[in-house]
Amino acid sequence: PEIEKGIVKIQARMRGVLSRRKVNVMREDMPEELRQARNFSFAAVAISNKREGTMAPETMFAILSELQLKDTEKVGMTPKTDSLYEDEVTEGHRPPGIKKGQKEYYCLKTFKTPTHDFQCSKCGRKVTKGAVMSGCRTCNYDLCSHCKVPGQCQQGHELIQRKSEAGIFTCNVCQEDQPEGSKVLGCKVCNWDICAKCQVCLTLPLGPWRIHLSSRQALQGHQQGRGLCNDWPARLYVLAHLAVSQVVDGIQGAK
Repeated sequence: PEIEKGIVKIQARMRGVLSRRKVNVMREDMPEELRQARNFSFAAVAISNKREGTMAPETMFAILSELQLKDTEKVGMTPKTDSLYEDEVTEGHRPPGIKKGQKEYYCLKTFKTPTHDFQCSKCGRKVTKGAVMSGCRTCNYDLCSHCKVPGQCQQGHELIQRKSEAGIFTCNVCQEDQPEGSKVLGCKVCNWDICAKCQVCLTLPLGPWRIHLSSRQALQGHQQGRGLCNDWPARLYVLAHLAVSQVVDGIQGAK
């Protein structure tokens, strides 16, 4: 029962952290009974205050609530498909940092069009029956395969790699100014640039992938800025990963 209460408290903490866009999730943010548990994980995961990911917080809470407490050795979690449905996500629980009008980053689910009536909400192109699109039913917003990844300029020109100069380049994906000498891909015609970090992140899938709990040493490695878990859009998964790891540590420490 105490561990179950701990999970509920972690869920509440995570909800509060996301709503406040807190930068770091530290050991001190976890419930008292878990902080006092023997063999507790000291790992902390830094998350950006920009776009943390494409998945709604409810997905993480579903992962935590589905954790089988008896499985304390090797815990593998796969989010249930129905936990990703857009109509379960309220406006107040959108991933923090999503700016108005950036629906292509928000909870889009890949599907095949059942009819010929679908049209891309971005480029206006009509698609045939059976075409693959990414869409949000709540927003009535659909993107064709050419528009679902914002990795090209509006005209689809070839992007050329170059080094940024101070005060000139701002990434059109993350909206961050690029330091002098950093590598960017850009289109001079459209004045469109993407930083190296976003080039890597845009190759990651928008959907869920399987999560396995790692050792505390591995999590501490993520804290130091290494590994996939620090890359957008994986950060929301890491937050759930860390919280569940601490619950498991608490169970093992209580034995």
